[in-house]
Amino acid sequence: MVVSWLGPPASHKTCALRLSSSHRARISALLTGSGFEFAPACICGSPATSSWWNAWPEVRDLDRPARFSVAGVVFARLNACRLYLLPFNRSKRLNEDSVKAIAAQLSECRKRGAVLLMTEEEVKSLQLKLRECCLKSPTSGLSREFSRLFSEVLSSAVDIFDEVDEALRLNNEQIYTLGERQALDGESLRWRVQFEVFRLLKEDSEAKKLLEKLCSLHAAELYEPKASTGAEFPNLRFVQVQRSSCLWKQLASILCGCLLQSQKSSANRLGSLGKLPPYIRKQLQEFILDADLSQDKLDAILGSPACSEAAVDTTELQHAVLTARGLFAGDIMRAALHKRHRVEFGVDNVTHRCKMAIPFRYKDAPSERTEFGHPDVAIALTLRSYYEDGLSHECFRELLDMFEELPAAQRAELYQCWLLAAVQESDRRPSAGESLEEAVAKRLGLPKSAAGLVSDDERLFQLLWRQLALNMRVIETYLEEVVFPKETRQFPHKVSASGWDLAAGCLRGFSGTADNRQVLPLGVCQYEPESLKHTDGYALRCLLDPDMSGPAPVVGLEATAAQAILRELLLSSASRWPVSVLIDSGAFLTGLSNRAVAEACLGIQELAFRAVIYFGEDGKIWVLDRQGRQFLLAKSPLQPADQGVFTYLDDQHTLGTDLRFRREAVGAVTVSRKMTKDRLMQATMRMRSLGKGQTVVLFLNGEARRQVAQDAGLPEEQDIRTDLLLFWVASNTAQQLQTSVVLWALQGASFAVREPFVQHISKGAFGSGTAPAGIEKLCLEPEAFALSAYSQQLAPQPACEDIPKRAKAVLAATFTMAGLRGDKVEGLMQQAKNTIDKQLAYLTNNGLLLQDTVAVSSMDEEQEREREQEKEREREVEVEQEVCQEDPEPQPFQPLKEHVWDFSKVLERDFVRRCSKRDVPGYPTLHTVTAEVLEQHGLSLPPLRGLRRMPDDILVTQNWLCSVAIDRRGTESAQCLRPVDVFLLFKQSTEEPYFPNFLPRGHPFCFSYEPGGAPSEEAVVLLSGMEASRLLPVLRRGLERQTRAHEVTALAVQLCHLHDPGVAMAVCPWGSPRDVSFRTRALLKLLNGDSGYWPEERSELGKFLGILEPQTLQGHVDVCSSERASREVWDALRDKDVLSWNGFVKRLLMPSDFLHDVDVLPRDSELQVHNLLKGLCMHGEGMSNPKKCVEDLVKLRLQIASYRGSSLENLLLS
Repeated sequence: MVVSWLGPPASHKTCALRLSSSHRARISALLTGSGFEFAPACICGSPATSSWWNAWPEVRDLDRPARFSVAGVVFARLNACRLYLLPFNRSKRLNEDSVKAIAAQLSECRKRGAVLLMTEEEVKSLQLKLRECCLKSPTSGLSREFSRLFSEVLSSAVDIFDEVDEALRLNNEQIYTLGERQALDGESLRWRVQFEVFRLLKEDSEAKKLLEKLCSLHAAELYEPKASTGAEFPNLRFVQVQRSSCLWKQLASILCGCLLQSQKSSANRLGSLGKLPPYIRKQLQEFILDADLSQDKLDAILGSPACSEAAVDTTELQHAVLTARGLFAGDIMRAALHKRHRVEFGVDNVTHRCKMAIPFRYKDAPSERTEFGHPDVAIALTLRSYYEDGLSHECFRELLDMFEELPAAQRAELYQCWLLAAVQESDRRPSAGESLEEAVAKRLGLPKSAAGLVSDDERLFQLLWRQLALNMRVIETYLEEVVFPKETRQFPHKVSASGWDLAAGCLRGFSGTADNRQVLPLGVCQYEPESLKHTDGYALRCLLDPDMSGPAPVVGLEATAAQAILRELLLSSASRWPVSVLIDSGAFLTGLSNRAVAEACLGIQELAFRAVIYFGEDGKIWVLDRQGRQFLLAKSPLQPADQGVFTYLDDQHTLGTDLRFRREAVGAVTVSRKMTKDRLMQATMRMRSLGKGQTVVLFLNGEARRQVAQDAGLPEEQDIRTDLLLFWVASNTAQQLQTSVVLWALQGASFAVREPFVQHISKGAFGSGTAPAGIEKLCLEPEAFALSAYSQQLAPQPACEDIPKRAKAVLAATFTMAGLRGDKVEGLMQQAKNTIDKQLAYLTNNGLLLQDTVAVSSMDEEQEREREQEKEREREVEVEQEVCQEDPEPQPFQPLKEHVWDFSKVLERDFVRRCSKRDVPGYPTLHTVTAEVLEQHGLSLPPLRGLRRMPDDILVTQNWLCSVAIDRRGTESAQCLRPVDVFLLFKQSTEEPYFPNFLPRGHPFCFSYEPGGAPSEEAVVLLSGMEASRLLPVLRRGLERQTRAHEVTALAVQLCHLHDPGVAMAVCPWGSPRDVSFRTRALLKLLNGDSGYWPEERSELGKFLGILEPQTLQGHVDVCSSERASREVWDALRDKDVLSWNGFVKRLLMPSDFLHDVDVLPRDSELQVHNLLKGLCMHGEGMSNPKKCVEDLVKLRLQIASYRGSSLENLLLS
């Protein structure tokens, strides 16, 4: 969060803040001597009568504790300042009135000496929205009012940041994209070329030999999948393969050569490359691999007579060659293979916001909003992610749905391609009359033809998923057809905001680290109070000083698999250093969830831990004991300081976690190859008493240990000293700082170009109309990445030459695209040039522009950018809409007033019969529950049409049915359908129910009749909330006025609650309450969209849906005396296609089925099965498998798309 101090009014020294800190001491230190006081006021939100307040429901709807919890901590010393919130993002639709309302509210905030609370993203989003408005309509009233908001109110703000270095982080750039979405330059060839490269890495024998050699030198890691069908891509990662490495050059040459060979390229993917003569392919290979060549070389090749004679599409050939050049000469493939899957990148399987690979901040922790800026890097990392993880159930089902919509010939060709990708040597000797793909299908147990692929057969779907989810061709089909065409589309222009924009105003902040102080925006200075200067050195001293239990031991690990690493780490140190805390800052345990790590620790019998503490996926701290019991740490008797309790901190929680460990606790800190000093210090200081009894042991994996030894010039087998390790970590920090200089310079140059616009906004020139015409165009930047960028020289250049050249290129490109004219343009360009010169002088003076070479596109391909996740991702044209045009707000439904009837009529014996006659005075109107009746009253619930008709003894009142006026909006009206909650039960029984002594009264299994049998005569009437509240006293009074005639009657009317487990909540005027039958309860729950059912309710629901479960056969078929026998008969019925995959009765038994011939069902039991199926079969009613209808019903009723793990899912997916 960021807190803004809007500056003092002219009359008195009070102010408002825009604040991001919750640290009272830091705020007081910042404000000491500022000359301003804080006006005393009570903490409260903005007035509810404000038009601005009403315009932002996010603020109004926050509950009071959440709204003021931050304020209560932050402003404890500030005498309870008033708190204002300004939530903002791109989806906000603005007009002149809404901007004026915001300005008025902020002016009031300033006058009251209040505080404005925003996040850093909201501050940048507000700035970007202003630029977007000015670009679309610079002379409109909206743009002028918006600019006045900045010049008259926000220009005097003092922004206060906590962890200011994180807020100003170079990769923390926010972008608004502009223009119509367009396909990538080169379109499908951008990923088809990469498909072929990865295929060659797997299949080409020469490439595999080079990879094995790299692995023998510990420069790469290559693991074959455990369960292999022959079509999986191996887990491949480069550990340390330099761009200048001879082995990499050889590998790139082999891959490029095979890519251009006709016999090794897929003609259907790379077009007509095979038609080119050999010497042309040789020239193309040279152009692809040589980074010093330029476009002239390619033009000469494409213009040669040989290309004309080969009749190739030169445009397609150029796109393929430039893509390959970017992968090899541009160094994209080597850089992508160096990243760690699920640590530095991966597919977001948590929020599913993007199907492409995105940056990960920590192990299994995807970034919330960032994406990779370079499209080819994103494609390469997406391929690696899917190759290693495979397709999820959802992705594979989406692929099969797409597959079923293809023409038959195309389906057959595609399925054949999938099978041929899994060919092994044993398949090349098929049986007589058997094709190669049929032999593969036979080995994998798959259908031999595409006609056998049926997505609604759950057993077949699971088999297909197990055998094909990791198949390279299947994955590529999914990516090419579903993911890449949509996710890789780009926009022509953008406006961006970075840390330079946040630092352009008056900024104050604080941070505990100073390692990146040299790459903060120009003008931002870090100050260290004398009392805090020792903190960095203190942490290092704790690791080195013998008087403080130093030096910390350094241990090398040999294991590579996560389970083996964990076991080696704990057991190798058990005798000398009994580790009780594992601080996995190196992300060694990738591939294991935190819960799996806890279970693995408890499974190590030699250590006998009592419990393990870990962070769950929900972010809460859990305790898992040896009995498998799990508790929240706050509620557990076992704490981190207890003997025998082990704590695991994954790398995401090695920062900011504060737990109290034993005084003599030993922490194990993992160190990876890319570890930096600030990260290591943060991890070790989780041991708060380090140097005062607590100690740490530093564990290095193989690649980190080898890297330290190599940099120190030591043999690999020699032990690593602590001082050498710390020196190596510090050098990593310096190297990381150097690589970030390119992005610092480019962001600084972009800000220098748009700075004149920012200044004119701040001075009010834009709002008054005195700003130079078209100055807002200086904010516009190119967004789309053109393949022509690969045609230039891509060889690494010295940083002292390349960075200034690229920074000045930003200046020239922006002014050229803006197309400004006039006398003031030269002055604006000179102002931006002077600012860029100052930035470059700063780099030179601080020794950041070195003679070391830097790749031209190295930072671009690894750049992570903040993007707004607005609707433009789903729309082809989003920016054509006017900003000032507000989206039409959804119109509310018109509620209906409920009808009041004579509620005492329910005590009459013929109440239900009288209600069936319409318009009887004093009686309510009752309706049956069907899709047609609901639609007549304006409520749409289409899934009911696909199910068996609800029985006539389930009725609803007019009030329950008619909650809103008729408004034809389709399924949207289903949200207005009342829940099934309270109902009247009219039940006729010949005897009182019997409750066994061993069951408590009211238990759902207390029935006088056999569970699952025919229920006694009953009727149910669903009530609205008003009706239930009116009937409750009526029924209670009926208890007081009972007569002997009532006591002997067999009629029982009572008020029941659907989710009452028995009859404890029932209100019955006479006699003992009756239980609702399982059948009725199951149908009411289904109508309500519930997913949890008692076993007996589930059985009745299955009968209603026409689903036969194996346990239903017991008791109805003599031969099914056991669960195993029932399952065998049930499986036989499915094999004969009598039952669907989930037990839905598709048809009755036919004499031709001959079940008795397979010794599963005797002849005398066939009639029993036939009668059972006859009661369930809904073929005559035209019903199909109810799975889809029930899923849609649950989604419409509960507004959720899944009921995973429930008894309803178990029924539908038997």
